Amino acid sequence: GCTVEPVRHGLLRSETAGRLETLHGREGERVKAGQALARLEEPTLTARQDRLILDRSIVNQELIRTLGLNRITDYHQYQIALQRLEKEILEVRSRLQKLTLRAPIDGIILTPRLAERMGDYLNAGDPLCEIGDLQTVLVRITVPESDMADVGLDQPVELKAYAYPHLTFQGRVVQIAPQRSAVIDNPALSARFGGQIPSRPDPGRGEEVPLVPIFQVVIQVENPNGALRPGMTGLAKIHCGEQILGRLLLRRLQQFFKPKLFI
Repeated sequence: GCTVEPVRHGLLRSETAGRLETLHGREGERVKAGQALARLEEPTLTARQDRLILDRSIVNQELIRTLGLNRITDYHQYQIALQRLEKEILEVRSRLQKLTLRAPIDGIILTPRLAERMGDYLNAGDPLCEIGDLQTVLVRITVPESDMADVGLDQPVELKAYAYPHLTFQGRVVQIAPQRSAVIDNPALSARFGGQIPSRPDPGRGEEVPLVPIFQVVIQVENPNGALRPGMTGLAKIHCGEQILGRLLLRRLQQFFKPKLFI
């Protein structure tokens, strides 16, 4: 049917290479921006820092010794070497700090089975998990062309989730696709699988192609308590002036809300 996606979301990526050593979060957990969620391990980087610190200690000793012997030329050479070491130590420490992966935004961890990633080696830029702010969500539904004349921006919408039959979520139409959809993203919407949209299979792409023109409508729904969660199904009504546009066919979104039919 239909899915929910956050209006605001962020992808947690590794800023440096390392093996995933520890995790501090799981799917559905609420996190704060900057909160440490994972730690990578890179033994060669730690060993390099230890070596640089030792070299710095040796150069410092030589710096003091040459100064005492009034060997000005050697003293300046050791000064240059010390500055180089200090710079390298700062660079290594910066990379070590990046081994701690922190939440990019406030929100809820949306990626399932994170624990299965333990031990994975991440390169710089590799994603670990997605975090979404579910305080406000977008619901995308599929509407037949025959009903499109009744749909307009800012029209109110009532949404009910089967998990909360006594709750009604309020929303409004915020976007209407200018072009019709070429495929049915969720096969459950096809009349061949018990849905409402006449369709035919496309063997080459493994997708369902609608036999009637359909369009995508985006609804923004307030979700202050984060009640709308991944995998839920439900019903909705779009209020089109004096009438209610019924039997709106829902389109499967990215990951979250999976209603069967909006009536």
